[in-house]
Amino acid sequence: AQHLMLLNRWQLHLWRKAGLVDVSMDGKGKCLRNTLLDGRLVSWAENDWRLPASGQLSFDFVALYRPPADCSTVSFDAWGQVLAALADLVAPKIREGDKEDPLVRKQVAKVQWALRAISSRVWLLTRQLRNLLCIFLNRQDRGETLTTFFLRCVDWPINGKCCQPKFSRHHWKLLSQRLGYLNLFPYGQPEMSFHVIDLEQCDQRR
Repeated sequence: AQHLMLLNRWQLHLWRKAGLVDVSMDGKGKCLRNTLLDGRLVSWAENDWRLPASGQLSFDFVALYRPPADCSTVSFDAWGQVLAALADLVAPKIREGDKEDPLVRKQVAKVQWALRAISSRVWLLTRQLRNLLCIFLNRQDRGETLTTFFLRCVDWPINGKCCQPKFSRHHWKLLSQRLGYLNLFPYGQPEMSFHVIDLEQCDQRR
């Protein structure tokens, strides 16, 4: 957690130097969202980066980092080979009414670990992320995959809405609460979408 706080301070410095809008949950520049200490919501002062001395701390960390203008995305041929290999591991053909094979669940966990390991090394287009979501049968697995890669998509603010149909409205709302309202807002295609705004949250008052 201390390393994440240090990373947050560095990213916030670069973010503010670039003149970007604060998208944090409490308007204090923190990457931490939904922070709980012993089950109760907590918030830090803007210049306070200390961790609590005791207690169980949990939070969602959403980085203040976006794709650079000159980054190159993975080629469609290479990504197609990756998807084909992963589909054989995590998406076997299942007849209606059959229970999920525990072995497949273990394979999914290994695939998720591998995807997280490479996520910092690749840039994607949003439609490539959508294709990746399609190989997972479980919405929870899709949510973890989107959480890992949505900030690695160079066109996410414009085309991120194309991933939304892979989730129920309720699940997308939970993802929005977890990852940030402004981060998942469909800027390029706001039409035909429904939004409930919580004005207690700083990022939703923007």
